[in-house]
Amino acid sequence: MKKSKTKAKHTENPEKKPSNGIIPIDGKMPAEETNDKSKRNNEKSNNRSAFGKYIQLSLAIFTLGTLIVVSLQLVTFQKQTKIFQSQLINQTRAWITVKDASYQELREGQKIISTVKFINSGNSPALNLTIHNNVAIRNTPIEAPMKFIPINNPAPSVAVIGPQVLHKSIIVANVIANKALIEKINTGDLLIYVWGVVKYDDIFNGKHETGYCLKSRVGTTIFDVCENNNYAN
Repeated sequence: MKKSKTKAKHTENPEKKPSNGIIPIDGKMPAEETNDKSKRNNEKSNNRSAFGKYIQLSLAIFTLGTLIVVSLQLVTFQKQTKIFQSQLINQTRAWITVKDASYQELREGQKIISTVKFINSGNSPALNLTIHNNVAIRNTPIEAPMKFIPINNPAPSVAVIGPQVLHKSIIVANVIANKALIEKINTGDLLIYVWGVVKYDDIFNGKHETGYCLKSRVGTTIFDVCENNNYAN
């Protein structure tokens, strides 16, 4: 009697082999590994892009701040330059003011003659200077603004006054003094008023004006300044 041979059955690995024959690496398929690398690369790229944008923003803020600081410094420099130029002009330009004034002793039958001395106290000439003078015998102050009335004086002439130079202006009242008038002036019932305006240019093409108003001091032949109408620019 023949014995039947029993073939040994081969026990297969419980893990199922991939159908495509590709062996996974670390439990992952190569395609999955590629996807992971791609994600990591994208993350790195995004990080680099964000860092680049941060650097650009920082540079933009720094540049803007620098421009603001420079602009403020430029504005400050311009203001300081204007102040310096103004100070330099004021120290150099002509300044016309009244130095003193007086009138001749009053005599019957004679006109009342006053003298006003102007001085250029600046350090450069006063150009195209004209002086408009007025005189009146009155018992009320000169109103403001001053009014100018025609008097028998020469028409204003154009002149140049150098620095620290005096200019004398003679003002003749259109009235003949008599005893009664002289007595009223001496007692202060009437006063001699002289007033006017000086116009001139400086060497920097600036135009200026000096207004003055004076009244006689009782018991003397000199003048005091009025309470108003005295100015200079």
